[in-house]
This record gives sequence, structure tokens and C-alpha cells, in this order.
Amino acid sequence: MVVVESSSGRLEEHTTHSLEDSLKILEGNVASLRWQASHYENASLETFKKLGAYGLQIIKTQVTLSKTTIHDKNRWKNIEMRSAQLPRSWDDRLILLEFLELFATLYVRANGS
Repeated sequence: MVVVESSSGRLEEHTTHSLEDSLKILEGNVASLRWQASHYENASLETFKKLGAYGLQIIKTQVTLSKTTIHDKNRWKNIEMRSAQLPRSWDDRLILLEFLELFATLYVRANGS
């Protein structure tokens, strides 16, 4: 599962709104993992630790990929895996490679490679 949240706009960004969006991604990821756990009740904790839910947050031109997993019986773990800038003009097109690498990371990790 991938939860995607985009900022309120390109020119203005409200810190409080962005923080709330980060929490929404985390809550969505945890809900996804809980849903998966409810369908595989006989799976061991070690097996469940291999599952992950991903979040993409876009704030202005910054894209951040995070992954949420279970840490132990009582805690979740959320890590930032990669971030990239989105190009705003043709002259910035080379930074598109960072963005494509971010999606490649998501593809490889989500498919267990």
C-alpha cells in the first residue's frame, strides 16, 4: 500500500498543515498494516515485520518516500527512505533522475527485491 499526500500549494505552505499531512500518512500506513495483520492472524511477529506500508509526501517541489513497519508488539517504526526535488523548469530536468530513483526504490522495495 502507498499513501500519497500533497501539499496545499506550490507557492505557499503552512507548516501546521504539512505536519498534519505527515500524521495522516503515518495513520494510513498503520491502518494498512493492522488490516493486513487482521487477515493473517496466524502469522508470526517475525513474518509480519517483513511487511511495510509506504508513504509519499509532496510539499511544494520536495517529494519524500517513507516506510512504516512494525518494530515490536507495541511500537511502529517509520523511516524516511529517500527524498527528491521535482524539476520546475526545463533547465532543472536533470534532477528528474532523483525523482525516478525514488520511484525505483519504491518499486524494488515493495516487490521484495
